[in-house]
Amino acid sequence: AAIECRPSERRMVDGLAKLLLDACDIESPSVVDVPALRRAIFERAAEERRTLAPGTALDRSVVLKEVGASFGLSPEAADEALFSDLPSEARVTRVPALTPEVLADDYERSARQAILLKAVSITADVVCRSPSAYRVLFGKLKFRRLLHRIERTERGYRIVIDGPHSLFDSVTKYGLSLALMLPALEAVDELSLSAELRWGRRRGRLTFSYETQGPGGAGGDAVENDDVRALAEAISSLDTPWRAEPAERLFDVPGLGVCVPDLTFTHAKTGRAVHLEVLGYW
Repeated sequence: AAIECRPSERRMVDGLAKLLLDACDIESPSVVDVPALRRAIFERAAEERRTLAPGTALDRSVVLKEVGASFGLSPEAADEALFSDLPSEARVTRVPALTPEVLADDYERSARQAILLKAVSITADVVCRSPSAYRVLFGKLKFRRLLHRIERTERGYRIVIDGPHSLFDSVTKYGLSLALMLPALEAVDELSLSAELRWGRRRGRLTFSYETQGPGGAGGDAVENDDVRALAEAISSLDTPWRAEPAERLFDVPGLGVCVPDLTFTHAKTGRAVHLEVLGYW
């Protein structure tokens, strides 16, 4: 709030402040059910007012003492907790140690994520040194339940993702999943991204292009889909010679592109393997 800026810079300053607050640990100081406490205090105060003679002021401390005791609070603690669930009453318990460079990078990534919320389709050409990194990346695409197609290219893979504005009138949930996928795409060794957008009130067509080189990998470890885990556990509970394990292979299916199995079922006697890809979208 103390930073001076030109009117043209206000949106940028507000955006940087938002990123800093998001990185802080913020806690509510209350240790009780604040809405219940507030309701009890207001109801008790209303009852007390009805018994007062005309012109007599309500003794606030009496109400706080009586109601606070029923919640195990002193009158002072009850008074402090009365509106402690409001955002303005929250307390910062940890401030992040962010460098200016990291904060600037976060701001730029957030801007790219906001752009993708207007996308009709996204084409991402990715290159990874490690085969396992591809599997982690593709697993995150499926974990986010993004509509996508994967094709092998000369150096890596091409991912075509349907954007929020391709199918849906309500795009918030799908758009958020797409935005959360961007860090994983940017973590690969090489990324070339192109997005077809619907921009502005008139939804004019624009193209956004972006290239970057990342640290390699896909932004961390693989994420486990709850549906896949539940299926594997259910299979394991059956009296069957088949055992289910997380899949490790990728398959190029003619005419369909790349198949990324989630589970591999292996028959204990014959050794026969069946690969299963679980598909689920919003």
